[in-house]
Amino acid sequence: MRHLHLGAADRPRRHRHDSNPQTQRNEVNDLRRLVRIQNHLIMGGLSFCALALVIISLVLVQQIHHPNDERRPFWEQKKSRFGPDRQHKQRQHNVKQSHQLQRNQNQLRKKKIYTSILVSNCSHFGCLLPPLDIDRLKNDNATMSFYYPSIASYNHIMITLKGNRANPQPVNQDQVVLIPSYVYSMEVRQKNGLLIEAINDPEDDFFVGVFDGHGKKGHEVAKYVSEEIPSRIASKMLRNNYKDDKESSITVDMIVETFLEVDEGVPIADGGSTANIMLRVGNHLHMANTGDSTSFIVIYEPPDEYDERLTKINRDYIAKPRGSTDDNTSEELLILHLQGKVTIHHQNVRHKPHLPHERSRIESRGGRVVIPPLNPDDSRETVADDSKVMMAREIAGLRQGDDAGLSISRSIGDRKWTAAGVIPDPDVVVIDLKEFWSVNDVDSIGSKKKVFIVLGSDGLFNKRKVEYVSSHLAYGLFEQFDDNEDIIERDAKDQEQQHAFSSKLLEVGKKLATMASPLSETWYRDDMTFIAKIVELQS
Repeated sequence: MRHLHLGAADRPRRHRHDSNPQTQRNEVNDLRRLVRIQNHLIMGGLSFCALALVIISLVLVQQIHHPNDERRPFWEQKKSRFGPDRQHKQRQHNVKQSHQLQRNQNQLRKKKIYTSILVSNCSHFGCLLPPLDIDRLKNDNATMSFYYPSIASYNHIMITLKGNRANPQPVNQDQVVLIPSYVYSMEVRQKNGLLIEAINDPEDDFFVGVFDGHGKKGHEVAKYVSEEIPSRIASKMLRNNYKDDKESSITVDMIVETFLEVDEGVPIADGGSTANIMLRVGNHLHMANTGDSTSFIVIYEPPDEYDERLTKINRDYIAKPRGSTDDNTSEELLILHLQGKVTIHHQNVRHKPHLPHERSRIESRGGRVVIPPLNPDDSRETVADDSKVMMAREIAGLRQGDDAGLSISRSIGDRKWTAAGVIPDPDVVVIDLKEFWSVNDVDSIGSKKKVFIVLGSDGLFNKRKVEYVSSHLAYGLFEQFDDNEDIIERDAKDQEQQHAFSSKLLEVGKKLATMASPLSETWYRDDMTFIAKIVELQS
């Protein structure tokens, strides 16, 4: 056997320091430091990954919204950290919302009878369609056509006429409000504040109101109240989650609370206002009143057939100025001959000082009630014994100014009368429209009955009875069309046709205001405002 001998050069080298204990300890410490550095790097990487995962999760969760949630992804908020790109993304969001609004509008437009009104271009909630004094309405003025969809349509008419008082200042102190598509407008404005084209559909929700100011700054109080009441009710509806309980989300307590809050917040000292509203949510109609304005529901039943002779007489009656008579003027031309029949339902109580429950409260708080013997409805609350002055005015037929007292027992504002028993609390009635339709056979087979509501200030109803007013409005809404054509079959999308109908309806409204005014302009005429709107049952 051969033995291999390794030379010194071929043997494995041994480090000289292998046997040095200090050197070995140093190497161990270096390895430990290296392991710690590696651990720090690994933990830092894991922490960064975890943080990135959390951020991604938050972004994803931010975009998962509840259907009622108005939140937007954080990069679309005004305080975005991502610079100029925010405006572009906000525009994209608005376009998306506009498309959704358009889809909703297209669904509403399936019905033939509607009026499209831009209602959210306002500084406050919804839009209070401004009343236009009938003295400014001239059919030959093309610029007035802009107002027609707001003040008259197939479904409503809204009229106001300034009085001729000398004191306070000669301004119209009445306010009239129409907010069609009330719930829809409220939803959209809450979410994005975009312009809303509301549909004035007889089946849709709505808010209507008449506010009659009095005192030196009564017009300012009326304007304040007309803006605050619908806005505050809307806020309460949203807080009470009306969507989950639509039929009963508006309660009597909520409306009363709103009236009291608005009264408490009136910033004007010298003046007050009535508040008469109707609010429809679903198939429930809420009627609330403080003051002496009038509201009620009307059922119109058309005749089996129309008399062409009466149709012509009625057209001549509307066209003929009041007081203009000649040898050819017959007594038939002096009145309106409604061919259908109207019945009045749910007329409100006007809050006058002479009513027993009102008088009792006023006198218990130190106020006085003066009741003219020839006209108890013109009763006044006073804080001084001026009954002799009141009697003298009544006998002489002179005007009774504000110095004679307050002609209502409830109002919003009127700080100086609060201690004497004037309160803002409204009477509230809730009507189930399904039950109303059923009890009155509105929806029975073969029935052609129509339902509309009326609200008006005392300037109208102090002069004309509710039946008289209802007959004129029913004629304008249902009988004044050509050839007795049923307006429900008309194509309201034709703007020219709609304008023609609105013009005729406004002529009826102006005739009614004229017939409620004194024959001589030298006689006192109060501000006069009224609104009528057709109502249909929601399916």
